[in-house]
Amino acid sequence: MSKLCLGTFFTAIVLCADDASFKQGEDFCDVFGLLDNTYNPSPDIISKFVRGERGPKKTFIAKINKYDPDQFGELCYCMHDLSNKISSANQTKLVKILKKIILDDNQIESDAIVDLVNNTTKQCFPGEYETFSSLLTGVFLYVVKYAHNDHVQTEVKKLDEHFLAELLLDDKTKAESTNTSTGKGGLSEDDIISAQMFLLCHEYERTLMPLCQIAYLYNPDHNHLRDMYTEYSIMPERIRRHIMDKCQTPELMQIDKLHWKEGLDALKSDLKEYDLASARYQNKLSEYFLKVRYNLEWDITHYTTTSFERCFVPDLISLFPASHKCNMWMYISDYLYLNGRGEAKDVKKPFDYLWSEKGFAYCSNEDLSFWLCIFILAACNNLSDKIIKDKIFILDYHEDDATTLEDMYFSTLLALHQHYLFHEEARKLQENNIRS
Repeated sequence: MSKLCLGTFFTAIVLCADDASFKQGEDFCDVFGLLDNTYNPSPDIISKFVRGERGPKKTFIAKINKYDPDQFGELCYCMHDLSNKISSANQTKLVKILKKIILDDNQIESDAIVDLVNNTTKQCFPGEYETFSSLLTGVFLYVVKYAHNDHVQTEVKKLDEHFLAELLLDDKTKAESTNTSTGKGGLSEDDIISAQMFLLCHEYERTLMPLCQIAYLYNPDHNHLRDMYTEYSIMPERIRRHIMDKCQTPELMQIDKLHWKEGLDALKSDLKEYDLASARYQNKLSEYFLKVRYNLEWDITHYTTTSFERCFVPDLISLFPASHKCNMWMYISDYLYLNGRGEAKDVKKPFDYLWSEKGFAYCSNEDLSFWLCIFILAACNNLSDKIIKDKIFILDYHEDDATTLEDMYFSTLLALHQHYLFHEEARKLQENNIRS
């Protein structure tokens, strides 16, 4: 039998925290200090809490008891930094440990609320919670308010290898039983928890979720720079589909192959057809882009992309300051407009302009890689409505949220894949028109 108390709660966190960044004395002391700035237990006292030798001061407990339950949600900041030191995989593990401790504690009634922030009862734990830090805060408040932590060393010591082995055995038994009987969408409870953990851990990166699918299709066995890509890639397909559905990106779920190379070949043909590059540069695009993958660690946040001179400035726009400057997307758009009117004779072709402006003949490999990606993204977005006539497309390839060349590279692979699909759709439409 287990007991939920401050010692078992803290010990469970110690078992799951990141060894490199977690400092028990400092991190647990910060939790107390954020809730009560007059209470700063020393590392030695913190160790006694963890071992179950004593509980916090009565004045601290009294302060927690004075909090209005409606204020509990506002206290989640106290666990924010600590929760960031627990990986998504270990967050899943921690929830399982806490769940087993809570369910095995016979002194807790089944309808008792053990997560005071999310109002989750023992029998429903972990239930639904807004953030992982809110779950930790909710359980922490419970153990401070209601659990006895003096002289419970025996209970804390139960969280050993045998406890974890028993937990793994329970997981295995549940997994075997859910092979034939699963929850909504074929997902077990653990599957749903894993998906929720992933979404919570990467709450502020969700705009890059489509790129997780690209990273998986491009190289599912690679340890990517962005943890989100790696964590997504190692998940079973059923959980990946659930995550993508939760993020409302179902259109990417149907991709069974990443046709980026075919898209690059199609774009090369487009450079010639729409006169976007001189003959001597048309083959350089694919030749150089194949080398981009060697520079993926490059930080791209310092680049300024609106450094090109516009080749066409309407009179109305010209009244505004700096209207003569633009990004490569706008430059290609202006060029295609002028070229379609036969007025681009004296205008630099987009890829030629980029080549000379950014010094492709002598610039660093990192700069070359970044600007090649910028050009491909801008070209794909501008050419989509020319490939499929009478349709206007402005597609989000998520490059605006990129921070490293890895993000930019996956954005570009997504654009090239979509470019290939546009050409395929145009080909099928043409075949249907011929038949009809």
